[in-house]
Amino acid sequence: MILAEVEPGEVARVNFDQLCSAFGVKAEELRLVAETRGNEVLVTLHEAAPWKVARKATRELLALDAYGRYTLGTAHDGTDAKVHMRSASGTFHGFLVGVTGSGKTVALALMCAAWALAGLATWVTSARPDAQMSAVGRHVDRQGSGAIFTW
Repeated sequence: MILAEVEPGEVARVNFDQLCSAFGVKAEELRLVAETRGNEVLVTLHEAAPWKVARKATRELLALDAYGRYTLGTAHDGTDAKVHMRSASGTFHGFLVGVTGSGKTVALALMCAAWALAGLATWVTSARPDAQMSAVGRHVDRQGSGAIFTW
């Protein structure tokens, strides 16, 4: 791990391709992570990509911990990626957006399963019918698709 810093007041910027080249790794290996926070950059190079290993969602991972969080996946450093049950404003609603194939339906199914374990009623809608959405159905109280149902 390397912590780099630019002058105070400046924003740290990373050219990921050049950084990978400097460390002798390919970007698609998913072993190099660069996190920017203001004027700092934390660069971590892993032996193997910690989040490439899939693991099965279990009741234990989806059950709320003492802080009201559940595990939705793996963070870049290999630790559990925790999600709060409530948003910062204390609400229980959300909006999930992503490109085709980015894992929206899988994330939604895991979230709905966690919410069901916590005893919450869940309604899910999508603008267009989606064959994968049926996988979410067993974890929700009401599901539909189309513009009218979404509205």
